Amino acid sequence: MKSWTITLALIMLFVSGAAARQEALSTELTALQGSWTIVSINGQAVDPDLTLSVSFAGNKYTQSLNGQAIESGTVKLDATKKPIAVDFAILTGDDAGKLQLGILEIGEDTLTFAMSEAGATDRPAAFGAGGSAGVFVMKKIK
Repeated sequence: MKSWTITLALIMLFVSGAAARQEALSTELTALQGSWTIVSINGQAVDPDLTLSVSFAGNKYTQSLNGQAIESGTVKLDATKKPIAVDFAILTGDDAGKLQLGILEIGEDTLTFAMSEAGATDRPAAFGAGGSAGVFVMKKIK
């Protein structure tokens, strides 16, 4: 009976630790939920005649151009990294089947991403544009 109690206690500790790690991740993922419009790319304002947006629902995302979905997939965050590491697994669109690595900074109504080219294996280290990384600033659509 004692070994059963110890085993159960260990399982509960493991599960509660995993839940705490998931909760930290969930907080960051929750902040992404909703729709965001891209306002600048590499420091240059987006043409006001174009509507570039990204919507997040759970761990899924959809990227749209003028209301037409052009890419979708899943998003995974690692909030233990500073800045937050983000991986986009692209499921539809021109880069379907590729992974896109980046970093993310979350503000109250602003997201800033530095993203590698789809399929590249190096994650950007900073938010400065350069090399194959692009920097995207987004504002929350209310």
